[in-house]
Amino acid sequence: MKIIKTLVLTLTLTLTLASTQFLLAHGGRRLDVVVIDGKLAAQGYNSGDFDRADFVRPYLNSIHNHWQPGANVTGLPGFDVTFADSFTDENGVVHAYGYNNQARLLEGFDLNIELTGAGKWTSPTTESYLATSLAANESIGIDYRNASIDTTDLSTGTTLAFALVDNWSSALNRIDLDPDYTLNLAPEPAGSLYFLEWQLTSENPAIAASDSVYTIFAPPSQVHAQALALEQTLGTSPTSVPEPSSVVLLGLGVACLARRHRQR
Repeated sequence: MKIIKTLVLTLTLTLTLASTQFLLAHGGRRLDVVVIDGKLAAQGYNSGDFDRADFVRPYLNSIHNHWQPGANVTGLPGFDVTFADSFTDENGVVHAYGYNNQARLLEGFDLNIELTGAGKWTSPTTESYLATSLAANESIGIDYRNASIDTTDLSTGTTLAFALVDNWSSALNRIDLDPDYTLNLAPEPAGSLYFLEWQLTSENPAIAASDSVYTIFAPPSQVHAQALALEQTLGTSPTSVPEPSSVVLLGLGVACLARRHRQR
């Protein structure tokens, strides 16, 4: 049985609806926590500049971002909760999700996100990946408000859980949940992709837990095409959602690409 190490992170919601329409801390690649047919999911979208992919990803549960040159801390990919079926980008264009978002079912219940895995892909291509564990001298720390967790704790078999939202007293248009990621990594010369694997759960018994959710980290201005291909490989269909796991990731390759095509 896994021991769950829980860091309770309370988000107090005091802003009004009018002031939160554009609550995002910064534009870029993000995950919107949604509920589809009574099940949690994370809808990847890009609120910033065009990145050679759909602003709303046509799959669920995966998104990537590039950290900035010379920096080891990034706030993206971010998490949000929205009660809409679309979002408006920085140019005022509305992008529809293509399904009914039942996120209102989350109100009044804790929303948790558990860190269940981490790893990297060394010298990835757009067609094949080989996932390995982080090296002994590599780690990713996640900070949210005054608490933090670290991937080094995963080596103990511990599941790390955030209680992201436990106060829904103000029904906002969008709730911004942005952890800071501290990257203690050693990228390979050809560029490596790193990932965190999460699962979303709600205290509402009527809402099922999500499948694996992946946040992917790429070096500055490197392996963008590979990161997009990996998003698509790990992404799950809004209408038919399989259940990938970090164990399966160890064998990622051509078979994963075949699975992606079956989902569509």
